Amino acid sequence: NTIGTLQSHGVAEGPSGYFVGGTIFPGSDLQTFVLHTDVNGNPIWSYVFTDSSNYNHTLDICTVNDSGCVITGTTYINNSTFWTATRLDKNGTINWSYKYALSNHSVKAHKVIQTTDGGFMLLGELYNNSDTGYAAVTKLDALGNISWSKKFLIHTNPFPTREMGLIQTADSGYSIFSAEQNSSSGGDFRHIHLDAA
Repeated sequence: NTIGTLQSHGVAEGPSGYFVGGTIFPGSDLQTFVLHTDVNGNPIWSYVFTDSSNYNHTLDICTVNDSGCVITGTTYINNSTFWTATRLDKNGTINWSYKYALSNHSVKAHKVIQTTDGGFMLLGELYNNSDTGYAAVTKLDALGNISWSKKFLIHTNPFPTREMGLIQTADSGYSIFSAEQNSSSGGDFRHIHLDAA
């Protein structure tokens, strides 16, 4: 059945196949969409999240050690912006789902990874009306609770951050990468390394 326009934002490979995370547009609303397929691309299950918000924008997905997945994105409720993370098991059952408000800033999610301690790391951009933008990292435990959160100034201009990346490094720290436009014709590439704490 056709249920709206689908925009894919991430794909992750797991032991049982692939997970695709995206946003579906049923009319004027935006809702989170997850598709799980086998290794040959045959659908196993799909899920559309509906809640009190009519704007749920999924932006990345990662697999979990137990063959499930975690998705991250942005949701808007009553003119406020929240960072979201939702964990699903291999059957598509929601284990937990949270919305995080970060320092009265608007937030755009970019990446989610599972960390070696079984938790997760979220990477996104915080911004406000003064054109100041920050790279934001939030460490979650295995149950989705915030362990710590940090932000780093990355630009003071009206141009958006184009791309962001996140990996866990061999020393159990984290490397953040961002590509930022700083004028109508130029930009910067930035690398930030964090220790494990």
